[in-house]
Amino acid sequence: MCTVSWQRSEAGYTLFVNRDEQRTRVIAEPPDPVCPPAPGMVWIAPRDPEGGGTWAFANGAGLSAAILNLYNTSQPPPPKEGGFRSRGLLLRDLTSASNAPACAELLRASLTHNAYRPFLLLILDPDHPPIFRQWDGKALTRKLPHYPFVTTSSYQPSAVAKLRLKAYFRHIARPLAPTEAELSHLHLWHDPRSPETSILMSRSDARTVSILRFSVDADSVRATYRAVLPETPPRPGAPGTVRIPRTTRTKSMPPEPVT
Repeated sequence: MCTVSWQRSEAGYTLFVNRDEQRTRVIAEPPDPVCPPAPGMVWIAPRDPEGGGTWAFANGAGLSAAILNLYNTSQPPPPKEGGFRSRGLLLRDLTSASNAPACAELLRASLTHNAYRPFLLLILDPDHPPIFRQWDGKALTRKLPHYPFVTTSSYQPSAVAKLRLKAYFRHIARPLAPTEAELSHLHLWHDPRSPETSILMSRSDARTVSILRFSVDADSVRATYRAVLPETPPRPGAPGTVRIPRTTRTKSMPPEPVT
C-alpha cells in the first residue's frame, strides 16, 4: 500500500512516496547512503529491517524507483520451489542502473530468474520520460498513468484509488504539471471523516508509516524522510535529510506531461 507522485523541472525532479503498512510491522530504518564494497553507484534508501529490502531508492546518477504492491488483480499461487522473493529486494537489485532505460532492463532480467507477488514500479531520471511497469505475477507490461500520481490500497482497491485521485484534483491546480508545494501538501492530506481512504491514512490494522521525498537536481540527490507517528489523527514527525552528490551530470530534459 503506497501513494507516489512526482514533479519534473528543468533542474531535475522531485518524487514523493507515502508508505502504508500493517501496524504490526517493524518500524523501518530511515534513509542512509549505501556505498558498494567495490567501486559502484552510491545510493540512498530507507530499509525494512524484516526483509532487508526497500520500497524506494535514489542513486548518484539521479535515478530513482518506487514500488507499490498491486491488489486489484488475481494473486498468483506461490511457486512450487523457493517461494516468492521479496519485492523490496528487487529494488536493491536495480540500484546500480545509470538511467531509467537501464533500470528497466535490470528489472526484466530479475523477473526471468525470480518470482514476485504483483506490483507496480515507477522509474525516474532527469533525462528520460518516466517508465512505469506492472507485474501481475506472470507478465510485465507497460502501464503509464494519465497523471503523475499513483496509489494502491489493500482495502477496497478500486474505490480508494478513485477517492484519492479526486483528492489529487482538489489539491493540484494543473493536474499534468503539479508543483512541489502542491504535492507536499497532498501527501499530508487526511480526512477524519474517512481516514481509511486518506492519503495520510489510518485504519485499525494499517496506517501511513512514513513520507519520503527524493529531490534530484544537477548537483545532488537529497532524501527527506518523515516518520508518521501512530496517533489519531496521524502526525508526521520531524524531517531528516541526507544528501549524496550527483556522479553523473547530463543536461536535464524540460518537464514533460505524463501521457
